[in-house]
Amino acid sequence: VVGLGTNDTRLWPYPNMWSTAIQALMRRIGPRVKVVWVNVWRWDSAWGDPARGRRLASQFNRVLNTELAKFGRRVTIVNWAALASKHREWTLPDGIHDTPSGCRARIAAVISGIKRATAPPVVTTTTTTTTTTTTTITTTVATATTLPPSTTTPPTVSTVQP
Repeated sequence: VVGLGTNDTRLWPYPNMWSTAIQALMRRIGPRVKVVWVNVWRWDSAWGDPARGRRLASQFNRVLNTELAKFGRRVTIVNWAALASKHREWTLPDGIHDTPSGCRARIAAVISGIKRATAPPVVTTTTTTTTTTTTTITTTVATATTLPPSTTTPPTVSTVQP
């Protein structure tokens, strides 16, 4: 479980640095480990700009999504930002750290992420029904009977009916 980036959005407000750090950490973790990464949320105002902290957190999360998408199903992102942004009471007055109720909510979100990451893949079975139509064509064949030359009766034509 990785929960990094909240302080980085303020200390290193440069997306290329975030990308590099995320890639380096994922390389260090290795290709065989499933990763659950908690994205970031902050209510604080970075450097006195009330919207800057949230804007940087949102920008970091976009970079995080882009970078982690490269690792496919072995990475699960816990969308803490979506949860915490609806609950101001989950954050202490510093705008970053969690209150006790925020800690409980974050723990529940992480546990849910771990369950998703470790669940067996869902196999979907599709049943296809194929209908075969057979068309029978009946051909009527006329059979002519030829009489010997001495007979004056016209030939009889019989028709084969289906």
